[in-house]
Amino acid sequence: MQTSDVLMTKRLRDIVAVTVDDLDAVSASVEDGVAYLEGVVPYEEQRRSLVRLAERTDGISTVIACLSTERVPTHATRFSNPPEVPAAVLMHYHSLC
Repeated sequence: MQTSDVLMTKRLRDIVAVTVDDLDAVSASVEDGVAYLEGVVPYEEQRRSLVRLAERTDGISTVIACLSTERVPTHATRFSNPPEVPAAVLMHYHSLC
């Protein structure tokens, strides 16, 4: 990892720290100017905000985000007889990776 990538990773982790409540829920790294974000955030708005802030960071050319939200969209639960599917499976299914 280059020195600039280490600095960008620190900057990206600072962005994560001020954007999400649970620091352990999102991992962030930078390699050759490409930012990688992976994890779970509580709301879609936080996911979009995190990606947008990373894209606007000097030195980051591309953002690859594999972030899912904890909230299951309402259309996934409006069945009259909802299937017995664990929440973790629904979260994975609705992940935006």
